[in-house]
This record gives sequence, C-alpha cells and structure tokens, in this order.
Amino acid sequence: IEPLWPVSWLGTGDPSDLLIYAILYANLIATLLVLIAPEFRSLRIFLFVAFLEYIAFRNSFGKINHWGHLMLLISFVLIFLPKGWSSLVGSRTVQIQTLSTIAACQAMILVTYTMSGLGKIIVGGIQMAQGKANSFSPDALARHISERLLETSETSYLGDWIINYPWMGWPMMFFAIYLQTVSIFILFRPALHRIWGVAHLLFHVGVFLTMTISFNESSFLVALFLIASPFTPTPLSFGSILRELPLFGNPLSRLRA
Repeated sequence: IEPLWPVSWLGTGDPSDLLIYAILYANLIATLLVLIAPEFRSLRIFLFVAFLEYIAFRNSFGKINHWGHLMLLISFVLIFLPKGWSSLVGSRTVQIQTLSTIAACQAMILVTYTMSGLGKIIVGGIQMAQGKANSFSPDALARHISERLLETSETSYLGDWIINYPWMGWPMMFFAIYLQTVSIFILFRPALHRIWGVAHLLFHVGVFLTMTISFNESSFLVALFLIASPFTPTPLSFGSILRELPLFGNPLSRLRA
C-alpha cells in the first residue's frame, strides 16, 4: 500500500484487517444514516469524511482511479444545505440557500467537463504543433478507441465500426470536445440545462458503446442536477434554446430569422 494523505494513518506497512473494515463499515453506515435522515448536517459531514477515507484507500495502491471523485465533491457541497432544506414549505432565505447549493453542485459537475474538454484542446494543440496525431485529426476517435480496446482486450458494440470508418468518428469527436469545453457556461444558461444533461448522457452512452467505459455515477449526477434542474424555465422554446448555444447561438438565431 502507498497511502494517500487522507489515509496516511494506515502507515506504509500492511494495514490490519480491523482498520480496513473500519473504513469500509464507516462508509456503509454513514451512507445508510444519511439515507434515513438527510436533513442532519452532522450526518452529511460524517458521510463526506467516511467517503473521502474510502476513496483514498481505494486509490492507495499506486494507481489513481477517478471513480467516485465527482460523487465525493458533490457530497462535500451538499454539506452546506441549510437547516430546513427538506421542508416543502420554507422561508425565502432557506429556499435561496438551497437553490444556491444546488447551483454549486451544478457548477462542480460542469467545471469537471470543461476541464476535460480544455485538456483535449491544449494537449491536442501541442501534439498538432509537433506534427503528431492529435484530438483534431480525422482518425482521432478511431485511434483512441483502438488504444483502449487493445489495452483492455475487450470488444465493444461500435468500436470496430469507428475503427473501420474513422471519418465517421471525426464529427463525434468535435461534438464531444465542444460539449465538454463550454459546459461551465451552461450554468448561467438555464434554458440549456436539460438539453446539456441529455447530451452528456448520450455522450456517456457513446463512450460505453465504443470503449466499454461506463460513467454510471456521472450519468446519475447529470440526470439529477441538470435534467431535473429547478432553474429550467417553462415553457421552453426552440428559439430560446438556439439563442443560448455557446459560440453558435447568435449566428444560428440570425440564420433562423
């Protein structure tokens, strides 16, 4: 074991079974308690600390797996839900604080997608300047799928099809980069919350069908905080959605007019 800082108290030797079970059961008990009584902040703090220890322990063996990281960040933000947030009828202050916490969860989710998109653009730009295959190459997605399937020795539903016809993956790659990079701006465009949530779900489905990588937790959070966003205006109009699209909204609206 190579313990990360949250579980540095385990030491560098073989930890005892008692300590390992303490981490596992603390996480399980905290989860059950918060499911029963989510309105208590002390229990939400307990859950965050227990889940932090659990995630740190899982990643203390020389390799970082991103499973659970977004769930951990959201569990931290949810600590700040105000007293009385679960009541159907609350004061205006409680309502504003509750909605602010939900908006913070949305921001946490969307900024992680933007970071991913920017990473593809920055690294892809560096590779392009060096004359290497990059994120913007016509066969970028096919190369990515090939590397993943060779690494895992798995077969995906659509992977071979994209590899055999790499030009089909080119627009999909550009769409994914655009979808991820501008995600943080969607926080301030509530008309796009639902459509961006659905688009991210379709993106995750596409990743699973081509590279057998599942994003169950991220998909759940996207559905909960974006597709079910309390900020989405009603009724929605096609024109309002078109106008709000980052980078392309104004040109498309003028073209439609």
